[in-house]
Amino acid sequence: MQKWLLAGVFLGVIWLAGGCLIQPIQPTGATTLPIKGAAGLGDKLFPNAGNGGYDVQQYDLDLTVDVASNTITGTATLTALATATLDTFNLDFHALTIDELTVNGVETPYQRQEDELVIDPLLPVGGNAIFTVTVQYHGRPKPLLFDFYNTGWLNFTDSIGVGNEPNGAATWYPVNDHPLDRATYRLRVTVPMPYVVAANGRLQKTIPATDGWNTYVWVMDKPMASYLAAVAIDKFTLQSEPVADDVVLRNYIAPNISERSLALLEPTAAMLAMLNEAVGPYPYAEYGVVLHNHSPYAMETQTLSQLSQQALRDYGEEVVVHELAHQWFGNSIGLAQWQDVWLKEGFVTYAEWLWIEKRQGAAAMRRRIEQIYAHTPGLDLPPATPTVETLYDNSVYYRGALTLYALRLHLGDERFFQLLHSYYERYRGGYATTADFIALAEEVSGEDLTAFFQAWLYDDKLPPLPSIE
Repeated sequence: MQKWLLAGVFLGVIWLAGGCLIQPIQPTGATTLPIKGAAGLGDKLFPNAGNGGYDVQQYDLDLTVDVASNTITGTATLTALATATLDTFNLDFHALTIDELTVNGVETPYQRQEDELVIDPLLPVGGNAIFTVTVQYHGRPKPLLFDFYNTGWLNFTDSIGVGNEPNGAATWYPVNDHPLDRATYRLRVTVPMPYVVAANGRLQKTIPATDGWNTYVWVMDKPMASYLAAVAIDKFTLQSEPVADDVVLRNYIAPNISERSLALLEPTAAMLAMLNEAVGPYPYAEYGVVLHNHSPYAMETQTLSQLSQQALRDYGEEVVVHELAHQWFGNSIGLAQWQDVWLKEGFVTYAEWLWIEKRQGAAAMRRRIEQIYAHTPGLDLPPATPTVETLYDNSVYYRGALTLYALRLHLGDERFFQLLHSYYERYRGGYATTADFIALAEEVSGEDLTAFFQAWLYDDKLPPLPSIE
């Protein structure tokens, strides 16, 4: 997600699902005595984010959305693995009215404690058991205010968008809302004609109805963090074409988008090729953007980034490659904790500079970096230790990217790009921390890089910009 655009323990066993390496959340060895699932996962910045005691495998969301009244009627079915024997457990859910809740098909009592939905099954859920929770609900979703922008379900009067980062998913479905618990998704969304629904993954089918409402069924079959789940509803026009390596490129274009804005999307296939070469193969089968006319937010929702026409006017191709690069950094290589947000935002900001280098040459890239280094406020904040208040400040983006630029100059191109490939190969489909990246950089380089990373990631003072030899 762009900071300047408004939108926007582990299981010791590693298991395979949908071809991706997944690390579930809780320790192996299910507790035999029933416990209360924790109301948070202990994130350093958001200790109450997410919930403990289970690992969601799949979300099946069936929504009927009336755009004019901004109301939804929904049924969410969560299929989860209990990682302990659970007497009670929590979901994150904000404001919407619950009509019925069942666990394994049995109506179940629950309590609402602000945004915590506390569920009390009639019988404990057995450890290592697969179980289902089905919640029927309705209402008018209310976004949450985070820092300076609204997150979650966003109503634009004549269209709908979703930008969940960091905690907005709970505004439109019950969820284990932390990046550590990724799951596959099936979204079935019914809307009145002539609205069209765009979402993550693959459009499996469109079901036309005689009553003037159409249903769109989308499937995201690779695990996805809840902050990356998306639904966009507008009178879209679809642009679709195959690109290299069997990736399908599809864009959903809102009405009244200018030709200039559309032209800025044309290099997407070339950007894909650049990132495939610099980092590794694109992690999904589809990519594209929702291009809309509303507030200038951009969001890297998995396989289908969201861009506003205003963002394209202001930032051009840089915002296009920025959100695309998130599919590798943040989406495929996930965050183990929000404090490591520079691992996605710093990396994709550096991808912007790689695109400048490819299109305009190394000198143009250096001029851009020198301009940012000299004129960007806030770079004396260490990017690896943000607070909740500074989570999306300039340092996370630009000093994070400057760290990678300085590292490339220190290591040389061969070792630096070997590091990017090794990082992606080792952690794709899983999670990484700052410590993981530092350890791998030392492994690949054969050097002790403690002083380097201390200066760039943890010290208050911004290090000097390295010279080009």
